[in-house]
Amino acid sequence: MAEIAEETAAAHFTYAELEENDEDLTKLRSWLGKVEARDMLGAASAGQARAAVAECAEALDKFAGQVYAADGDSP
Repeated sequence: MAEIAEETAAAHFTYAELEENDEDLTKLRSWLGKVEARDMLGAASAGQARAAVAECAEALDKFAGQVYAADGDSP
């Protein structure tokens, strides 16, 4: 989220930044899946973690729209 906010504030809407952030989101989703698979006690904050990753995905989608708009493309 901080990276997307920083790039948005700098109006740095490039495909390279989009790809980098997409890779980071993929890692977060993978890590969350691994943690959930090992969570035998039902962590109280599991829902918060899922919500945070979902929020990251929404922010990335919005950033992607800004990248496409800056390039004159529409997804």
